[in-house]
Amino acid sequence: MKYIKMCLVLLMAFGLFFTKHASAQYRIEERTFSRAGMRIYGELYLPEGEGPFALVILSHGFGGNHTNLTAYAELFADNGIAAYVYDFIGGGYDIRSDGSMTKMSVLTEAADLNSVIDGLRASSEIDPDKIFLVGASQGGFVSTYVAGTRPDDIAGLIALYPAYVLQDDARSQTPDPENIPETFSIMGITVGRIYSADALSFDIYEVMKNYPGKVQIQHGTSDSISPISYSERAVTVFPDAELITYQGAGHGFRGNTESQSAGAALDFVQSILKRNESGKEVSMKLQINDTPVTVDWEENESVEALKKLAESGSLTISMSPYGGFEQVGPVGQSLPRNDVQTVTGPGDIVLYSGNQIVIFYGSNSWAYTRLGHVTDKNTEELTWLLNSGPVTLTFSLK
Repeated sequence: MKYIKMCLVLLMAFGLFFTKHASAQYRIEERTFSRAGMRIYGELYLPEGEGPFALVILSHGFGGNHTNLTAYAELFADNGIAAYVYDFIGGGYDIRSDGSMTKMSVLTEAADLNSVIDGLRASSEIDPDKIFLVGASQGGFVSTYVAGTRPDDIAGLIALYPAYVLQDDARSQTPDPENIPETFSIMGITVGRIYSADALSFDIYEVMKNYPGKVQIQHGTSDSISPISYSERAVTVFPDAELITYQGAGHGFRGNTESQSAGAALDFVQSILKRNESGKEVSMKLQINDTPVTVDWEENESVEALKKLAESGSLTISMSPYGGFEQVGPVGQSLPRNDVQTVTGPGDIVLYSGNQIVIFYGSNSWAYTRLGHVTDKNTEELTWLLNSGPVTLTFSLK
């Protein structure tokens, strides 16, 4: 398959570009789990001090092993966040887990990751409400699948040059799903029928829609194995995602790009942990007609003023459709404003002219003050809620 060409060569080089800090503030412990009677080998990076710790689980790509993402694990652990690197069962050469690559697929790897999550959630050193997933290439695909199938257990998702192309490649490789060979070769590696059969059994973009949490996708602009266009599509499908691009980078990050990538991943996780500690996301509720929605509110004077209006009871604003992409309604008074030229997208909530609330199910560019973003509804769901005539928005405090 196209996305896997040269994958092993690239993946085996990962983890060689950071050196362990001389004053590393963590220890490494072997932790193994099992699935279907087979062993999953991994290493847990535990920060110094007493837990429970937030945890990042890092999943390698096709043909790789647990050493591929140790640079990221070291950086997380040095900053007080536990990290776990492991080998998928049958996931590649030089693995310490059981299994054969002829019996490996994205769904068997998803089952491995679920076993890891369940095992670590039960550990007294880990905070079960602060588990993040990081996946590279096929590991990014698998991490996306798991986040979308058990969203309540995942605090955030980072996909590094994810192989969302994988299913298109499987269709090209095996155009007749009823006649997939029992075994076939990918870059000199023999895989089994299950590899293509499982890849063709669902649509990863449909699974993405089910994960409402924050997502960071990192991708190189010159990736010829998993083209960036697949991540550009993904960032519009996830309810709340951002795309970080690295000009000229290919499939896999090295040297300075890898350092930047690890730093961006750390910043992403820390920002979510900080926001959750402050209780930002649960301070005010919003309802569209009779439908409650989850909103990631901004931390600014405009939002604080909106909260004050809702303190004595609910604040209801009658909205009107405009332009085929938004609903707009009057607040009834002026709120503090800090307008900047903004490109909005579905789910964005803004203040317009200091006295009108706008909620989008499409896109526009204008000078607004950002208020928040709906995180638990995709574009289709928002369009259904907002594109059916006048609606009401009801704000209330918990």
